[in-house]
Amino acid sequence: MTAKTGVDEASLVDQLRALLEASDARIDELLTSCGEEGLTQPNLLRWLRDRHHNPAAAAKSLTEHAAWRSEFVGTAGRLDEARVGAADDAC
Repeated sequence: MTAKTGVDEASLVDQLRALLEASDARIDELLTSCGEEGLTQPNLLRWLRDRHHNPAAAAKSLTEHAAWRSEFVGTAGRLDEARVGAADDAC
């Protein structure tokens, strides 16, 4: 539990990890193959804190982020500008 917020972040990280693994067991692989940190404790805490300690909201956002990274960044670890331009043209 953090003294500043009074929130049991360790428990929330466990909840978030369980939600992510239940929805897509490949999410850690997707993130790390695209050059991200993956499902580490610090990374999960960052997503939780940014979503006001709501594990469901953090899981949804992180899952969407991993899908986006997989589609637009891929294993190169950087954006494919040709694909981004094509996506902008479709709007």
